[in-house]
Amino acid sequence: METAYSSQLYRKIVCRCLAVALWSLLILTLTHWPADAAITESFLQVPYADKPVHFALYFVLGWLTWYRRSPRTAEWGAFLLFAAADELTQPWFARTADLLDWCADGLGLAAALVAADLLNRSRRPLDCKYERDKGAKP
Repeated sequence: METAYSSQLYRKIVCRCLAVALWSLLILTLTHWPADAAITESFLQVPYADKPVHFALYFVLGWLTWYRRSPRTAEWGAFLLFAAADELTQPWFARTADLLDWCADGLGLAAALVAADLLNRSRRPLDCKYERDKGAKP
């Protein structure tokens, strides 16, 4: 028999997986869409202007994955491979692969992993205290 807690947990897992999948699809769409010449010319006048965008896209990907759960380095490695595949397939769509873009992707993932881990650690004492107090009899 399914409990309300397991049903709620299942919905959370499905929602998280769906959010990660949709964000990954957005990343692939944005990084493989043929560049508009007008936007590219004005955007590329600033050196390395696309690196913060790569960082932010992959930070959000990591945050969606690791928020309120323990980060796993195996997932980080899988996302680095995803980022590498993302970069390596861009020439097929009239884009350029760039090692620095991949580094910005990895830094965004690392920052998300650290931020989620710090937030999770800061929440644990409160969660444990809540569980302890919830179980206490008045």
